[in-house]
Amino acid sequence: MSLVAKVPLIMGMALSSYLQASSSQGVSEWGMSELFHLFAVGTGLFIIFGGFVYKQWARHRKKVISGG
Repeated sequence: MSLVAKVPLIMGMALSSYLQASSSQGVSEWGMSELFHLFAVGTGLFIIFGGFVYKQWARHRKKVISGG
């Protein structure tokens, strides 16, 4: 499995474990700050990993176009 294929899997596992740990408190007890925190963390991870995946894809695409 390539690293690019592992990234969504790792992100999914991390998000799943975070949600399980948070849901033990009960969803009804969640305030807006917790939901905002979860959204901010998810967005940050998406930007970081998405940028990495895009760079890998662009590098691969450049090789394919140049015939290398």
